[in-house]
Amino acid sequence: MLVWSCITAFPIGNILWEVMEWRDIAAVTKKERRLKATKSSILVLLILVTITPVLKTLTAATSSDSIWALSAILFCLNAILADYSAASPYPGKERLTSVLSMNAAISASVVLASRLTSNLHVFALVLYAVQLFALFPLLRQRIQYRASVPFRTVLTMSLSCLAAGMFVNLHGPIAVVIAAILLFVTFGCPALFIWAQKFKNELKGPWDPAIPIVRQRPL
Repeated sequence: MLVWSCITAFPIGNILWEVMEWRDIAAVTKKERRLKATKSSILVLLILVTITPVLKTLTAATSSDSIWALSAILFCLNAILADYSAASPYPGKERLTSVLSMNAAISASVVLASRLTSNLHVFALVLYAVQLFALFPLLRQRIQYRASVPFRTVLTMSLSCLAAGMFVNLHGPIAVVIAAILLFVTFGCPALFIWAQKFKNELKGPWDPAIPIVRQRPL
């Protein structure tokens, strides 16, 4: 089920990507990018299929408690180091924190996948992690930069509700805490920032900027 969800999500994300950039990029460049993306996707799938048996036995000699603790630490690093800025989708280089965040999340997914029972389950979880932590942030940044405000609002609210709702069946109080944190960060922090603007002091004065004087004669 998870494999088919990943296979379905990939062309949907690709279509959204193409729709948001079709005016900005020439047809020849688009064709080259599509070909490159197709080759990269096939290569990633082949690599995952090849290393899945290795990943399944990666932590065979490690206790489950150590795996849970390690994965929790890595996911916390992913949340802390993630790029939450609204930068342009055409940056020169990716931020170091973004790369570290992605690597931490995929590493956590790999160690969790190594505790599963079959190669298919391991492949499905790692493929899902690659799409969720490596590809989806790029698409989300493009949507944030290109899409309309209502669409971005609906996407943000949907992801927030999904994140909180996934914890309801696991632990109800944790779901409430996560929902409260999301509401505070989304609405409370901007409201506090606007409220604090009245305490901002702008220094003004009659002074003029200093003008250097160059001596014409040597001392």
